[in-house]
Amino acid sequence: MFTLPVSTKVDRFIPKTKFYERVQISTATRDEFTGVISRITWLHKISPATMNVPATGTVEELQVFLVELKSKTIPLKALSIIDKTIPYPILFVLTCGDDICYVIQHKLESRRRYYKTEWNQLPALSFTGANLEAVYQRIITSFIALDDDEVSSKSFEEIITINAQREQLQKDIRALENKIRSERQFSKKVALNTELQHKRRQLDDLS
Repeated sequence: MFTLPVSTKVDRFIPKTKFYERVQISTATRDEFTGVISRITWLHKISPATMNVPATGTVEELQVFLVELKSKTIPLKALSIIDKTIPYPILFVLTCGDDICYVIQHKLESRRRYYKTEWNQLPALSFTGANLEAVYQRIITSFIALDDDEVSSKSFEEIITINAQREQLQKDIRALENKIRSERQFSKKVALNTELQHKRRQLDDLS
């Protein structure tokens, strides 16, 4: 599945109870966890011992988990339970039948968030870097749609910031478009359209 050294391979089944029994969750959340996930397999462990890449104070290891799902709904709540249990960053490979997608949480931010692909959209994943933190950052960057010049000329923090700004502007634009469609007063419609054009210009400037 990945171009990784054989030394990183674990390929070990992990019972679901190992995760939700270690954190305090409601019965509904536990039922959701067991209801959407069919099987969890620990595929790879990327560490100084398995890949000869130095750790840092923030990233000591990287894990790759295969999560087999019962439906094509990406269970972020269930994945967050796994992430809370494991202290290291995890690249999730989600499968449902023959379909596949990838999810990873940015654990280095105070506001932890997930980056994910669409189903059967495979990112150009690379596991190279000067240290494990650089490898982790490079994996996250592969989930963000930026051109090569932006990636090469900007720091990881700048890439994350730009992506967050783009996502917020896209959200604002969709909300304004919905308001314009439902607004009946012409004057309010004009004002909303002016704001919409401003948001679109801001998005173009980021691009």
